[in-house]
Amino acid sequence: MRWTLFVALNLCSARAVLAAEPFVLPPPPASTAPVYSADYFEYEGSTTGVDGKILLEGNVELKDSSWTLRAKTLHLNMMRREGSAAGGFELDDGLTVLRGESGSFDFEEKSGTVNEVRAEYHPWRIWAKSGRLAPDRKGHFKKAYFTSCSGNPIDYHFRSSGLHIKPGKYMMATNVRFYVGPIPVFYSPVLWRSLKKNKLLRARVIPGWDNRNGASIRTHTLFSPFVWLQGKLFLDYYGEQGFAQGSEIGFRPDEDNRGGIYGYHIKENETGDRRWTIIGNTYSSINSTYSIQGRLQAQSDPEVNNDYVRSNAFRVTPELINGGALTRRTNLTTTRILYSRLDLSNVSNTGFQLERESLPRLEFQSSQLSWRKLPTLFTVSAFADNSFERSRDFQQKSAGVAVETTLTKLLMKGVSLTPHLKLRQEFEDKREVLNTSLSTQTFRDAFIAYYEIGTNLRFDTPIGDWDARYAYTQRMKPGTFKTDSGALDYGVEQNLITLQNTVRPHRRVFMRFSSGYDFQQFRHIPTGFRQRVQPFTTDLNITLRRKLSLSLRDSYDLNDGNESFLAQLDYGYRDESFFSMGVSHTRDRADSYFASTEAGWKPKDSKWEFRGALRYLINTPGGFDTRGFRLFEKEVAVVRKFHDFFTKILARFRPGGVAEVQLRIELLTGRPAILRKAAKKWEEEWYPWREKNEDRD
Repeated sequence: MRWTLFVALNLCSARAVLAAEPFVLPPPPASTAPVYSADYFEYEGSTTGVDGKILLEGNVELKDSSWTLRAKTLHLNMMRREGSAAGGFELDDGLTVLRGESGSFDFEEKSGTVNEVRAEYHPWRIWAKSGRLAPDRKGHFKKAYFTSCSGNPIDYHFRSSGLHIKPGKYMMATNVRFYVGPIPVFYSPVLWRSLKKNKLLRARVIPGWDNRNGASIRTHTLFSPFVWLQGKLFLDYYGEQGFAQGSEIGFRPDEDNRGGIYGYHIKENETGDRRWTIIGNTYSSINSTYSIQGRLQAQSDPEVNNDYVRSNAFRVTPELINGGALTRRTNLTTTRILYSRLDLSNVSNTGFQLERESLPRLEFQSSQLSWRKLPTLFTVSAFADNSFERSRDFQQKSAGVAVETTLTKLLMKGVSLTPHLKLRQEFEDKREVLNTSLSTQTFRDAFIAYYEIGTNLRFDTPIGDWDARYAYTQRMKPGTFKTDSGALDYGVEQNLITLQNTVRPHRRVFMRFSSGYDFQQFRHIPTGFRQRVQPFTTDLNITLRRKLSLSLRDSYDLNDGNESFLAQLDYGYRDESFFSMGVSHTRDRADSYFASTEAGWKPKDSKWEFRGALRYLINTPGGFDTRGFRLFEKEVAVVRKFHDFFTKILARFRPGGVAEVQLRIELLTGRPAILRKAAKKWEEEWYPWREKNEDRD
């Protein structure tokens, strides 16, 4: 009975529960609860806090997940998970800190907006009308003013309509104006810059004007995927000629593996011609025995450097030199297989023509060897060549082997004698020579023997080191061991005595004098005393003071008069204040003198630097006359160095239609010293003509 009543009561209770409305649970709390602190707290809403509104005032700090907010006054809407701040506001998401007068934020989207904002992304500082942190943690700014200058006052700044930043990745601005102080310098629709510590790309812009090419915008984009591999990308635009492209790559993993290559190309709008240049060098050690090296030089015409890459030392290129070699070196021998080619500019100076080429050439050279107890040292050499020379106008196969012996004998104190003897045998598949009737005689598969004798007698005296040298080379008839006495030169290819004196009376003074006498005779050319005496050559180098040096060189021939004269005066160092002046005169242009003057002024502890260059031509066909004076090249540069960027204005005028003005501005932030040092090494080796702060050829 009791069990029946118990079951009935439970069934009734179950029906009553099922008939009633279900109980509604409150929503769960947020996944992360904000934690705050403030001097004053005010709450309005239900006891659950779901629809609560909170007012915080005085030294307010609120933390939610990775966000931190600081403000003087903060209003929170817990239903919407939003808030607003006034009276000073700071928004920090762990990567970016925005500071401003007021703003709002959304805890659900992890985004916020700050008005009259200030922000920092090292080394950049930003001021803007408003800034917004997006859920992807990017920063977006409107009407931005930004700079990487850490000085006070600021040396330079940018203004843009929009600025977008991915922390630690990149910065991109639109509608950008660049100012130096209050002065606007240039405009760009887009500016992109990497914020990575190890930046792959660094870009700069050089606007300019050129009388030949018109207004120009030249861009340099530096890239360095590795410390040992660096390069530059050139994308240029010339108003008169169109777009141009170029690149430069240098690599130097270590001292035994290094190289560089440079190229530039443009298709000119005016002529439709493709103008280009390329130059490269490399050296690589495969192991302790084998190494490879090469040189590449090619260009469309000799004038391309003068028109586009005007810092190049070879403004008008007279020749192109190409080559490559694989070398095997041991303790006793050196063997090389190589390719070499020489091209010279043609008569019209519009292109190049082949002058000489070896494809391939094999060379062998031994070190100095001793044999038994003989006092002399022996050297063995050999070669095999497949070559072309424009002077003979046919392909020639040749080979040869030579043995040379040398002995150095000390005759007395300060007097030594070094005689040498060399025997060589050569083979030529085709040989053409002039005979006594001045007609050409051809030999096929000719073997020619030579012997050379010579000596050097040295005297070490108080008035210098005297070297008296004698050299004699005798050629045999092809296929015989008889002297080729029937030839135009009597078979004597060299019969020369020279005398040289080197004097160093003081460590700051160096002098050298040399001349000689040629005993060689020719059947078809009468040779007198004046023709036989070799030019008298004098060299003088004097360091007058620590920064002042003078160099003189003169070569005088008894028969033709003065062959050449060079004089150079230098004061100071190129990276400081300096002055240099040079004068040259050569026999091939006997009625002309060339002079050059360069100067640079850099006041001590000053950020300014001024440079200039003037080059003159003085024509004297009937004697010296000032009316023949012509100033044919002018160049001036003004440099202003700030603590974090570099500016340079360059004006250059010279023959070939060169009249240009360039403005260069380079930010010095963000390039590690290790990259600058590595780039300096390979530029000094492969582009030695570049001055400090020069960017390209």
